[in-house]
Amino acid sequence: MRSPFFDLTALFWAKNPPEISNSSPLPQATIYRTLDKAKREIRICDLIPSSKLSAPLQCSLRTVPIAQAGNFVAMSYVWGKKAASIESILIDGVKHPIRPNLAAGLRRFRATFSEQRHTISVWADAICINQDSIEERNHQVPLMRAIFSECESAFAWLGEEDETSDLAMECIVRMDK
Repeated sequence: MRSPFFDLTALFWAKNPPEISNSSPLPQATIYRTLDKAKREIRICDLIPSSKLSAPLQCSLRTVPIAQAGNFVAMSYVWGKKAASIESILIDGVKHPIRPNLAAGLRRFRATFSEQRHTISVWADAICINQDSIEERNHQVPLMRAIFSECESAFAWLGEEDETSDLAMECIVRMDK
């Protein structure tokens, strides 16, 4: 049984997609092919590793049924306020806009696993769901529960460290006791 919170979250994201503006439209059709709803297909982002935080973000997208997605990490992150600046990721060679907080999270995540020297499979909604397609968002958002259930692990990115980070970590440690 789905929780009321999940239903409200799905409804919110379907009706209120995050705004990402870009001065020049990107050729989204070259990035996203139509997903097969009957097969419950999703996209997985295979992130190219790098130990340098400043290295450009690059990935390729692959489309798979949720049940056959294999080992991937589902990334949860704070969208943040509408940013004056937008960062980008190269998806299959095409520049794609993403919010700065997602870019920072992907960079930190990538640097953590860079020694493995292979692609890192990640699901992040802003990359793996075609945000320009209302139809796709309406279909994919309700699948997020299954996506987070099928992932190998979930990675929550709250943002870069600041003056309150130590206090937050202390609270988490206390809650664990």
